[in-house]
Formats: sequence, C-alpha cells, structure tokens
Amino acid sequence: MRPFRLFDCCAGIGGFSLGLEATGGFQTVALCEIDPFCQDVLRKRFPDTPIFDDVKELANDSEKRKALPTFDVLSAGIPCQPYSQAGPKRGTKDDRHLWPSVFEIIKQRRPRFFIIENVAGFIKMVLDPVCTELENEDYSVKPFVLPASSVQAPHQRKRLWLLGQDISNTDS
Repeated sequence: MRPFRLFDCCAGIGGFSLGLEATGGFQTVALCEIDPFCQDVLRKRFPDTPIFDDVKELANDSEKRKALPTFDVLSAGIPCQPYSQAGPKRGTKDDRHLWPSVFEIIKQRRPRFFIIENVAGFIKMVLDPVCTELENEDYSVKPFVLPASSVQAPHQRKRLWLLGQDISNTDS
C-alpha cells in the first residue's frame, strides 16, 4: 500500500510531517510556510519537497494552487495568535486568521482527510462556523481537545484537534 500523500500547510518547522512520516504511512509532497527561518529548516529536513511561501496567495491564485502536487491529506497548524488567551483575541479580525485560506485550499483540492491543530481558544471563537463550513462541503468533522499532559508533558497546554474526512466519495 502506498503512503498517504501529505500537504503540510502552515508547516512551521515540519512537526506534522516529521510525526506523520515517522509512522511509515505518510509522504510529505508539499509544504507551505511563510517564515524564512522555518523555510530554511524545512529545506534541510525535506530537501526534495516543494515549499510554497504564502498560504493566502496559494488559496487565492488558481495557477499556484494547480502547482501543488496531488495530496490525500492536508495538515495545518494554523497560527494560534488570533485565538490565544495570551493575546488580544482578535479572532477573525486578525491578519493571522488563516482559516479562510486553508479552507479555500480544502474546497478547491478536496483532500480525502485533514488534520487541523490550534489552541483551545479556537473553540469559543470560530469552531462552530469552521465545522459548519466543512460539513457544508461534505466533510465529516471530529473536534477534540488533548492536553499536553496526555502525552506525558509536565503541563496542560490544551490543544484543539480537528480531524476530517471527505464523505462525498464513499471510497475514502
């Protein structure tokens, strides 16, 4: 069985890709990250993988979107600052609210699965409309919260995880 092809969006330094590839069931086929330092790290870790630098451009430019390799799974660690308890909590009014761009890529490219991670503040600020948007596009969505202590970290640091599957295709 071939590995799932992964597009790691808002990739940071590649945590999703590293973790998923370590399972043996995933191959990262493209990354998207705007931060130059993170891009340098990604180039070292994934030297043969294309890196797109702006998720907003990728979402809004059909030619750039077409340049993405075929992928089965989209992962995204969307910036948490708009929803974090530590910040001003500007939510959808924050320039770093990248959900609309990630959602546009999901709508246009129709991955079989997605994995989204964010802070628990995402729940109160945007979870309901995000789930509704995804469900309206025929994705089954499962949100859940895991504290860091669930993987033996010495602190709580709760994280929201959204897992989804395209249910418009019964072969998924």
